Amino acid sequence: MHNLNLTALFPEPPPDRMRGTYKSSACTDAERVFSDNLGVVESLSMVPGVAFMTGEDWGHALSDAMREKNCTDSQRSDVQQKAEENWNYRDARDWEERRKEFLGGVALTEKAACMNGREYGRKALHSLLRSLITQSWSAYELLAEMLIIGCKEKHPTLFSNGILAKRHSVRNGTALPKSFEDVFSDNQISAAAWSSDIKGHALLRHLLIHLQGKVDKSHVDQRQSAPAVTEWDAYKEGDEILLDGELVRRLIDRTTRGGYALLDAVSNWVNART
Repeated sequence: MHNLNLTALFPEPPPDRMRGTYKSSACTDAERVFSDNLGVVESLSMVPGVAFMTGEDWGHALSDAMREKNCTDSQRSDVQQKAEENWNYRDARDWEERRKEFLGGVALTEKAACMNGREYGRKALHSLLRSLITQSWSAYELLAEMLIIGCKEKHPTLFSNGILAKRHSVRNGTALPKSFEDVFSDNQISAAAWSSDIKGHALLRHLLIHLQGKVDKSHVDQRQSAPAVTEWDAYKEGDEILLDGELVRRLIDRTTRGGYALLDAVSNWVNART
C-alpha cells in the first residue's frame, strides 16, 4: 500500500494561474474557459480537506453550544442556533489562518482511509486523484479545440477554404498534434501543442480510462516515439502506475504551463498575420 501523499496537491505558495486578454478574442475566450476549468480541478482537489475541516468545526461548535446552554440535547433549537453561530465564527476566519487546519484535515483523511478495513475510503481518494488527472486533461483538450475552432471562425481569411471546411479533432493523442500541424503549419505551435509534458499527461490519462492505469505494449511504444516521454521509464508492461498527490500536482502544473504556452504561440501566430 503506497503513500497517497495528498498534501502534496497543495504547494506553498499555491499555483498561479494567469488570466489575460489577448488581441484575438479566440485566444481570450479559450483562455477564460481554460482558467475556469483549472479552477474546478483545484476546487475538486480540496474536497477531502474541506469536508474534514468543516465536520470538525461543526463538532466543536455543537459541543461548545451544548456546554454554553448546559444541555445534553444536541437537537434542541436554541442549541442548534448557537452551534450555527459558533460555526460561522470559526468558518469565517481568513483562509491563510485556516490553511494549517485544512492541510491537517487532508492528512487525517488519508490516514483514516489507510487504516485496516478502510479500503472503500482509500479507493475513494484514489478515484479523486484519477479524476484530477482526467479533468485537467479535459481542460487542455477543450482549450486546444477552442483555439482551432475559434481561430477559424474569428480569422477565416488566415486559412484556406479546405482548412475552413475540414473538421479538426483533438480528441485523441494522434489527432491533436496532426490537427494543429494541419491548421497552423507552425513549428512553435506544434511543439507547444504536443510537448513531452503534454503527451505524458495524455498517455497516463489513456491508461487510467482504458486499462486502470496498467502499462501495455502500446503505452511503452508511444512514450518512446517523439516527443519522448521518460516519466514512466521505470514502469514495464503489466505494471500499474501508482498515483499520489505529488505526481498529480506535477501533471496539473505542467499541463497548465503547456496550455498557456500554446495560447501564447497561437496568439503570436494570429497577431503576426492580422
